[in-house]
Amino acid sequence: QRQRALQLALQRVARSGDEINLFSTFSTYHGRATAAAGTVEGFEERRTDPTKFCAVCGSTAALRVCKACRGIAYCCPAHQKQHWKKHKAACLRKRAEMDG
Repeated sequence: QRQRALQLALQRVARSGDEINLFSTFSTYHGRATAAAGTVEGFEERRTDPTKFCAVCGSTAALRVCKACRGIAYCCPAHQKQHWKKHKAACLRKRAEMDG
């Protein structure tokens, strides 16, 4: 039930196209869910690393990191394709920074 609420919240934020708010929302809801469940191991790493959860649904299973910027992850190719229009500008900016 908590996980479903987290997924719905993440989907709403993801649709808005605001990756910073997506990360913040994930951190808030995931922190509450893991604390309530008593499983906080590894939470700090997940909270600070957006490659540890899918940018669309928040899943932490079978993630694929964006090959161009390595700054965001998806659980499936469909979610990567769905999120591309929202991620494109940030991806190109980060890639340019990486290339120097």
